[in-house]
Amino acid sequence: MKKDTTDMQEAADTMEKTARGPFAPVYPFLAERFYQESELKQGLCLDIGSGGAQLGLAIGKISNLEVIALDINKYALDYAQENAQAMGLSDKFSVLNADVIAIPLASDSVDLCVSRGSFWFWEDGIKAFAEIYRIMKPNAKAFIGCGFGTKEILDKVVEQMQSHNPEWNTKREKLFQDNPVEKFEGYLSAAKIENFTIEDTDSGRYIVFSKIAQ
Repeated sequence: MKKDTTDMQEAADTMEKTARGPFAPVYPFLAERFYQESELKQGLCLDIGSGGAQLGLAIGKISNLEVIALDINKYALDYAQENAQAMGLSDKFSVLNADVIAIPLASDSVDLCVSRGSFWFWEDGIKAFAEIYRIMKPNAKAFIGCGFGTKEILDKVVEQMQSHNPEWNTKREKLFQDNPVEKFEGYLSAAKIENFTIEDTDSGRYIVFSKIAQ
């Protein structure tokens, strides 16, 4: 197995262990919020940088939406398919092994875009947001960021993560410090996305926007 392949497998394994463990309470909370605010009864949800698709599948579980998980790591998508099968959602679930800067979906085709934790690692923030906006249907909504839902959930996650990685919360806080709100405002403006809100709270950060119907 080549080093890059090994690294991607190890990254997928680590992400999945965390998602199934300390992060597990986060996804249902975010899913409920995003689904309710989308006001959708049916349609297509894209989970961007999905990992094991915990967020997208949590939305699929409480709705009639079809779900696509998009991730650049094919091993993460193996977990996503495994999770969908375990939840009985395989019939409404599919995966895309692709980069957010080149999403292989038609323009104006997605009703709801969600992402948790991937935007720190995008190689080109402007292209990524422009691509997300391109694939969104008119009036579709996007929730892109890295949040834990509530301060109470975050505190529990921090406690569990630091029990085996004492530096975890310091590294988490540094991500926010190194990537200020103004940086993302610049990405959004350059991508010609106007009607956005950036929520920066003690439980995380989320960028919320919709596509203006022409």
